[in-house]
Amino acid sequence: MHRITIPDETGISHQQWQQAWNPIDIVVRYFVASFVLAGVLLMPLAWMVGSYALVVFILFPILGISLSMIIWRRACTAVNTAYQEVLNDITNWRNQSSDKIEILASDLNGSGNQYCLEPAKKYTLTYVKVAGEYTLLEEVTIDFANLETSTKSERIPSQQIVAQSFESGIYKLHSSKGIWKIDGLQKQ
Repeated sequence: MHRITIPDETGISHQQWQQAWNPIDIVVRYFVASFVLAGVLLMPLAWMVGSYALVVFILFPILGISLSMIIWRRACTAVNTAYQEVLNDITNWRNQSSDKIEILASDLNGSGNQYCLEPAKKYTLTYVKVAGEYTLLEEVTIDFANLETSTKSERIPSQQIVAQSFESGIYKLHSSKGIWKIDGLQKQ
């Protein structure tokens, strides 16, 4: 697993990112904190102010939950604003072809949604790099909620390649290691 860094230009912190994807954590933390705060501040005064302390004791946790929902919504707005830039930052380094290297990549396929968030929880990308001395086949999985990537790859030396072709978005490779057929690719 590789950690994804959020570009500075997005203006979102790692903490805000985690808050947007984990709303229950925020609600529980603020509820417990406000409940403890109410108990610490009001229980010693309860005998002096009577029933007012009970009302305030109940209002503190409600205030904590309300505050946590506001923080969560702001984090969701920040993620919705920044996620495309984070995705571009992850995939742009892969789109560098040269005369000796041919790069084929699929579109990002997203799966899993979170309420109030536009990006998917996970994305997958298939990537083929055809160089003179080898061909690299990679499937990259991006865990967007945790900002991590994992890669499954197969590097095939050119000596083991019997045939390879790319037509109409379909890449075919026959080698002594096996046969691959990958569709949905585009030249980069």
